[in-house]
Amino acid sequence: MNKNKETKNKIKLLKFVTVFFLIVLFLELSYMIYKMSYQVNKEIYFDGINSIVKIDKGYIGVGGNNDNEKLYEKAKITRYDEKKEKIFENLYNKGIASTYNSVCVDNDYFVAVGKYTKNAKDYEKDYTQGLIVKYDKSGKIVWEKHFSDAEKTNFRKIKKVNDKYIVVGESLFERENKSLIGGAYIIMYDEDGSIVWQQRYGNNSMALFNDFLVIDDNIYVVGKNNENLGIIIKYDMSGNMLDEKSYDGVDNLGFSSVCLEDDFLYVVGAKGNDSLLLKYDLEGELISEKFYSEKNKSRFNRIITDENGDLIVIGIRYNEKRQIHDGIIAKYDKDLEKQAIIFYDEDSDAYFTDVILDEKNYLVVGYSLYEDAYLTKFNLYSNALKELGVNG
Repeated sequence: MNKNKETKNKIKLLKFVTVFFLIVLFLELSYMIYKMSYQVNKEIYFDGINSIVKIDKGYIGVGGNNDNEKLYEKAKITRYDEKKEKIFENLYNKGIASTYNSVCVDNDYFVAVGKYTKNAKDYEKDYTQGLIVKYDKSGKIVWEKHFSDAEKTNFRKIKKVNDKYIVVGESLFERENKSLIGGAYIIMYDEDGSIVWQQRYGNNSMALFNDFLVIDDNIYVVGKNNENLGIIIKYDMSGNMLDEKSYDGVDNLGFSSVCLEDDFLYVVGAKGNDSLLLKYDLEGELISEKFYSEKNKSRFNRIITDENGDLIVIGIRYNEKRQIHDGIIAKYDKDLEKQAIIFYDEDSDAYFTDVILDEKNYLVVGYSLYEDAYLTKFNLYSNALKELGVNG
């Protein structure tokens, strides 16, 4: 009897040990698969444009790529000829990671803004500094400046205004706090990179400034405050806030772009799963709104006007089931009536980031997944939104 009991105990122990080692083996295999998958994903080549400006006999584009180290994106500035072939491309190789979001032209100089991560420790915490760099016409750095009032700083837009540069973006803490710094920022720099004035606005863990216009010595800035408030903030040229308006229910980027036509402001973004187009007067009063909706989530990212006064918007739609994006380009009239909408779904995953008027056509830039790499894309559309060509 005792012998049978002892045998049963041994069998139980053997089963326990077997199960234990199977669990360990499963965990080890899971970790190996995860690690291999992680490495593969991190080694995908990326090269994209976030902003483009037309210049004499060509274009200046800024964005980033991970050509140096597959783990880290580096900010890049690229000069293209009229055929969109590279004349030069320079990476900002300082620090561990960076990207450019916007660029402006100042005679023979180009000034780019974005964000910069100094070291691996900051990269792990997702801590960034705002970055502004001035280049000469051959792509050599004239000067560079970093800015940070909080943990996550990003410059999103720059424009040359008279003999100054105006920059908007954000410098945020991970959690809202009672400090008198952090939030959305507007900063004026002089031509040597010195700050003339700076102003902060809003929730210091959530507020963003994405884009702006200068109209009659007033600066109209669009962005987001708190969780879901789209905002239009009006400043004078000395940085004094004159007015603020909000719109409830936007997504985590809020109002992302603004343009002017016939003394009205046109603003784009997203509300819920729908792309959003709004019309305001110069006093910040909402005149009308238009939604574009479908079964997939979408948003409008940029808006410009063409020579006929029509509104050209670009954005993306996201298929959650397939986890891919398609580019969107659409045309609306000044009363927000849709004229046409076109989707770019020729590649596996496509992002439209900027659009400019190029002669009488619309040049759209961004990046898309082609085989095992995200590559820069140029998409040219006619006035009727007919696709005229795509160059990688």
